[in-house]
Amino acid sequence: MSVDFQGGYVADSGGIEATIEALADAGVAGVGLEDTSFSDAGGLNAPEAHAELIAQARATTERLGVPLFINGRTDVFFREVGPPEGRAEEAARRLAAYAAAGADCAFAPGIADPSDIALLVERLPVPLNVVYTPSMPGVSELRRLGVGRLTFGAWLYMAALGTVEEVAKELRSDDLKELQRRTRLSREAITN
Repeated sequence: MSVDFQGGYVADSGGIEATIEALADAGVAGVGLEDTSFSDAGGLNAPEAHAELIAQARATTERLGVPLFINGRTDVFFREVGPPEGRAEEAARRLAAYAAAGADCAFAPGIADPSDIALLVERLPVPLNVVYTPSMPGVSELRRLGVGRLTFGAWLYMAALGTVEEVAKELRSDDLKELQRRTRLSREAITN
């Protein structure tokens, strides 16, 4: 299991070391640590401070002998920090620092432009993780650009809710063809 752990909940746990120890005890295999400041109305923490948090998390995993995957995240694109033309450079600067501090992967949710994606892939020493958005290129183009990890966030959940909505409409109209079709596909997927 991987945990989206925001800023590490260090105020609640007594520090990142205690947080990582608790996650390791629970059997968590990966953790995402993001640079959003949850005490500053959605601003970003200084990259040096976030890199230090990641370094402390990595040191704790090494001390425990636990191979915890750390996904270093910047919300430069997601929170639309700074002018659009400077976001890729700022994200690259931040994510490179997080990788140097011990992150196994660099996560930039909200990025969609192929040239921005290519810039990050080129500049980062670890795989780039992006979250799917309808405005980004398809999977094959993301692969060609060098994206190492694709996250779907809530999109799969939203697709499932869309299916529930379609079936509910059919129930109201007393037509269950879509439900029958989807059920048949699900059984085929399970048995193959």
